[in-house]
Amino acid sequence: MTPEITIEFQLLLGYAATATTFVGFIGLVHTNEARKTQPIKNYDSSSVFHFMFGGLSTLFLSLLAIVSIVSLKDNPDLAWRLNNGLSAIVHIIGTIRLSIETWRVQELKRQGMIMTVVGWIAAGFSVAAAAGYFSDFQTTIFLLATMWALAVTAISFIVLVMKHTKSSN
Repeated sequence: MTPEITIEFQLLLGYAATATTFVGFIGLVHTNEARKTQPIKNYDSSSVFHFMFGGLSTLFLSLLAIVSIVSLKDNPDLAWRLNNGLSAIVHIIGTIRLSIETWRVQELKRQGMIMTVVGWIAAGFSVAAAAGYFSDFQTTIFLLATMWALAVTAISFIVLVMKHTKSSN
């Protein structure tokens, strides 16, 4: 018997596909070209890290969520609580790293502070959902938090492209 393909499955597969595309791009294009021309600066290093961390986090959170939903189909509440727990861990790690980098690297101040606040909000809601709060919104919280990880990847992509477009002119 195959599981029903719900809108959540479709969103998670879409997140995973988009994350894979972003991660593939950074691996094949940016890293090779940037290292040929000049060493990676702190600012670029931070963007590359968050590009990869956000993309890989989105990919694995999405795929693990699908596996947990299928495996725990008789207990979806537990599946979403576990998924939100993993999401919380990922967001806490990424946000701590971004907080430290925002403090150290002057170019990151404005965008870093905004992204740090949103990261802590995503982590907080994920922790609350994992603890059993917001039981009617566990799926939505996980999907939004995972979308935020993908948004971090997209923001880092834009920053890298704009930075290298500006430096090549």
